[in-house]
Amino acid sequence: MPQMPPLAPAPHTAYGLRTHGDPPVFTISALSCRASRGTAARTLPPQKRLPPALRALPAHSPAAPHAAAKNPRARLARRRAFCYNTLYIYSEGAESMAYSVYLKKGEERRLLAGHSWVYANEAAKIEGDGGNGSLASVYAHDGRFIGKGYINHLSKILVRIFLRGEGEDDGAFYRRKIAEANALREKLVGGDCYRMVYGEEDGLPALIADRYGDCIVLECLSLGVDRRRERIAGYFAELFSPRCVYMRGTAPVRRKEGLPLEDALLCGELPEELIVTENGLKLYVDIRNGQKTGFFLDQKENRLALRRYAAGGRVL
Repeated sequence: MPQMPPLAPAPHTAYGLRTHGDPPVFTISALSCRASRGTAARTLPPQKRLPPALRALPAHSPAAPHAAAKNPRARLARRRAFCYNTLYIYSEGAESMAYSVYLKKGEERRLLAGHSWVYANEAAKIEGDGGNGSLASVYAHDGRFIGKGYINHLSKILVRIFLRGEGEDDGAFYRRKIAEANALREKLVGGDCYRMVYGEEDGLPALIADRYGDCIVLECLSLGVDRRRERIAGYFAELFSPRCVYMRGTAPVRRKEGLPLEDALLCGELPEELIVTENGLKLYVDIRNGQKTGFFLDQKENRLALRRYAAGGRVL
């Protein structure tokens, strides 16, 4: 078996990941898994608990998962044993070739109509060895190019497509999409508190951005977006010069992406008190502890409509 490149520690964990250095190479097929180290090999039972996207990885692919878990029946095979729930995916630090995802016959119709999600059970095969969370190209069963998006083998949503041509996810792309989304919201909503980016609606899947005065709060709801959160925050800082860019990472959907629930100050300084104006009213927003990104911005129009029914009264 060819020599594998060195592995960097994966920044995120999923399925109870435990790593022990110098992990063995695993080759995955739909029916069996073989753990190899030198000339020693052990054939293991079918991996029924693996996500479909991992079962679709070709045998002997460097993209196959790695594991190092205790085998109670053969302690000498500790570094060669596979634990159903223990996965190691290549980080972006290793030398790699971009993923190509080929769909099962007929599964491309929804995507060609504009939908952006590729589900794991729609993949017929996956080629390449790019890092989990890297940019992957998606093709129909007959080889037609559909688009590109960030891949996550640990999620039921295998790829979230956001590039329909041959472009890249570079700074020019992100700046343009963010600026276009914000210009539309300023025109339709205005004020100093509104949702700037609506994820898939604005061609930036899994990315939410809310403006509260001179602060911007992000939600990064996929592995690919979360791994680029500092870079994305930098684009917001360049375009709008906010006091701070803060990430709220407590949405339960992050667990399904293999991400921890955590908040982070990405740039600037978070103010002690933040007051915004909505429909002529002054409102206090708690970015750290408030609901979602600090406030229910999507209910702005409903709160305005409520005035006609609650005039002169007290409401909860």
